Amino acid sequence: MSEQEREEMEVDVLFIGAGIANLSAAYKIMQEVELHNKEVKNTDKPPLEDPVVLVIDKGAKPGSHILSGAVVDPKAFTELFPELDGKDYPFSTEVKSDQVHFLTKSKSTSIPHGLLPEEMRSNDGCYLGSLSEITAWMAQKCEDSGVEVYAEFAAAELLHDGDKVIGARLADSGRTHEGEASPSFIPGMDVFAKVTVLGEGSCGHLSQQLIKKHQLDKDS
Repeated sequence: MSEQEREEMEVDVLFIGAGIANLSAAYKIMQEVELHNKEVKNTDKPPLEDPVVLVIDKGAKPGSHILSGAVVDPKAFTELFPELDGKDYPFSTEVKSDQVHFLTKSKSTSIPHGLLPEEMRSNDGCYLGSLSEITAWMAQKCEDSGVEVYAEFAAAELLHDGDKVIGARLADSGRTHEGEASPSFIPGMDVFAKVTVLGEGSCGHLSQQLIKKHQLDKDS
């Protein structure tokens, strides 16, 4: 295979980055299609075909690049997974109480709740959780719903038709440190999509390409 020959794949929606936001959106698409098809089952309206929804992530597995612990409000989970009981969510411990301390070099002083802004004293009903574990749980839910989740697939650049984003090119593998093709070189696949969603963070390299190309930050 020459360096120019690339495999191609067509999907309906391509999500770049397997973070919680992208995984939630991918799951919601499948959920809405299923809901629509149930509603039109005994009517004259045609059902929708299952869309091809692909989530790619450069990590070894979903959640491998998300290391933070968090205080999680379960509201979004109850809306997205109404069929689940609270104990089925990927959280560890319910928040029973919380304190905010002011730390100096030698001591710690507890700050009374009444002096804290509302957003720092509204953790009642929330849970502690690992964002990495929550992401892995979300990825499994997506796969169960029919979403394709591919780990270790890094997007190198966006594909354009004029000003329109039409997908992404995956990173090549088997290049030397000098950027030359080695004997094991495999060119990255071109993934064409009707909709491409960037969930790699505002400082992600694809987001930066798009911001620069369309001058999205010119008024900021």
